[in-house]
Amino acid sequence: MRLDQKISALSAPAVFQGLEPQALHVLAFSASIRRLKAGEELFRQGEAADGGYVIVSGRLSVSPDGVAMAEEGQLGPGGLIGETALIAEIERPQTVFALEPASLLFIPRTLMREVLVAHPASAASLRSRIAARLAGTAARLGSLA
Repeated sequence: MRLDQKISALSAPAVFQGLEPQALHVLAFSASIRRLKAGEELFRQGEAADGGYVIVSGRLSVSPDGVAMAEEGQLGPGGLIGETALIAEIERPQTVFALEPASLLFIPRTLMREVLVAHPASAASLRSRIAARLAGTAARLGSLA
């Protein structure tokens, strides 16, 4: 996969859209490619998470029990799996497997941290995006009470 194709794929998820071009370039250059066959598991619920995956092609099922989900439990090109794992040590909350042949870019947490340290404006943008999303989630939860 060419570097420009990796940059294009990494530009799709909202979390990466505020990153400086140089930061995105480093992520794209250093991201590794992972290919899955139909039915192949990416990871299981409860495993230690060490980074995130951006889907370049194919469809993946995201479920707590490893059973294929309806469309709302599926992700395709441009989807990001493991957003929290990019910045925090967590266990995988879901099992993910390919519904069809798929190609993904893997970004290790260590790489993401290095990029954010080297590019403070990108770190600030990411922080703002996450804070805004959390505030929206808190507001929706508050309306349920």
